[in-house]
Amino acid sequence: SRIGLIELEDTPLERAPELAWLFGDGDVVTMRRLIATVDGCAEDDKLKGVVIRLRDADLSVTQVEELGVAIKRVRAAGKKVHVFAEAYGPMEIMLASYADEALGQAGGPVSFPGLYMEEMFLADTLGWAGLRADYVQIGAYKGASEQMARSAPSPEWEQNINQLLDSLYANLRRPIKAGRELSDERLDKAMESVWMGDVQDAAKAGLLDDPIDLPDLTAHLEKA
Repeated sequence: SRIGLIELEDTPLERAPELAWLFGDGDVVTMRRLIATVDGCAEDDKLKGVVIRLRDADLSVTQVEELGVAIKRVRAAGKKVHVFAEAYGPMEIMLASYADEALGQAGGPVSFPGLYMEEMFLADTLGWAGLRADYVQIGAYKGASEQMARSAPSPEWEQNINQLLDSLYANLRRPIKAGRELSDERLDKAMESVWMGDVQDAAKAGLLDDPIDLPDLTAHLEKA
């Protein structure tokens, strides 16, 4: 039996370029093609497992969730899924939590901070230039004009943003807790210790499995 290899780089497109029907999409990676490749591993009787190698892959939360569902189908077919990356951020950790094994380059960096959002309010800047934004705001929570009309967020706008971040944060934590079998308390401690660390730190915190050097990956998989 063999182990398949899928390498992810950059950001998969949600759809092929507009003229792909005429000229073909070449090597363009779309989510549809990526999911089909993962599903192909589930259906290939010659494969006993698959390695997903993340190489500076810039994935969104929804893309990770979609890939996670495909990884579950591979595992349901009786095949092991391994994720390997030289560096891990929140999205990489989230994706790896869907796999049987999360491997990282020994000494590789890991960054697992919480979520935050920076906003810019320009009323003071406009005032310095002798300008003032003239908007009519209908309703306390209708804050589309606040960036130009205010120098700080209103309580209602701040509440909206905090609720959005809380929802995104919960979506990030849920698969990590389930896949890595971590309680809320252990995940909180992991975030405190690995907000900026390395693969060894993340392994100790339970976010990842063994640190491993890339040249040793094949030998490791042969024993898996």
